[in-house]
Amino acid sequence: MKNSALGAIFALAMLVFLLHFLSGAPDNASFLESMNPVEAVKNLAFAFGFGAGFPTPLAVITAVGVLILIPVATFLVVRSIACRFDRRTGA
Repeated sequence: MKNSALGAIFALAMLVFLLHFLSGAPDNASFLESMNPVEAVKNLAFAFGFGAGFPTPLAVITAVGVLILIPVATFLVVRSIACRFDRRTGA
């Protein structure tokens, strides 16, 4: 159970980091204003559309997928590392 909780904490931290990084809020914005998921998806979709040449619907779908898959992958990696560490230490 503690491995899953540790993975969830890291996944939540990664989601907060991604939302803060991709939202494009100014530096003087409050913490909650700087974590706008709609703006994060818009900015990431723009990057996929302009940079990679994706059509707009595909860019939006890809942006949402990236914002979901990165925290999920973080959860799975941290949980597996924690499980391996627990097996080695005999906890």
